Amino acid sequence: MVVGCNLIETDPTENSNGLPDSGTVEFVFNYYITGVPKERIKRAYLRFACTSDSLFKGLFFTSTNVSDAVSKYRVQFAPGVYYYEGAVVCLCAGDSCKYAGFSGQNGIRASGGKFQVVKDQVTEVSIQLH
Repeated sequence: MVVGCNLIETDPTENSNGLPDSGTVEFVFNYYITGVPKERIKRAYLRFACTSDSLFKGLFFTSTNVSDAVSKYRVQFAPGVYYYEGAVVCLCAGDSCKYAGFSGQNGIRASGGKFQVVKDQVTEVSIQLH
């Protein structure tokens, strides 16, 4: 499935698979959080927005399920500029999460940014959550 903002209608005869021209983006979660056991930090979400304002307001056009069992997430987008937000959650009890820099038990630590998709190319994005 190809997602994007402002998709342009394409002529299926020009593209053999009938999908709009697209590029691939690989997202990798990078985090090293001290003060809590690493098995108590879990990936929470990976969401996408068309503009920085939409990202700030929480108006996402799509999101993907995340899992600690997957090292890279590959998503296809129509060419253009997009914004992402990825997050991890702390599952420790008491004040452990707070001392590790989270808002408290079940607190979220998120990071986001901008990326550009180029037709027929793979773009790598590293989500830094330190």
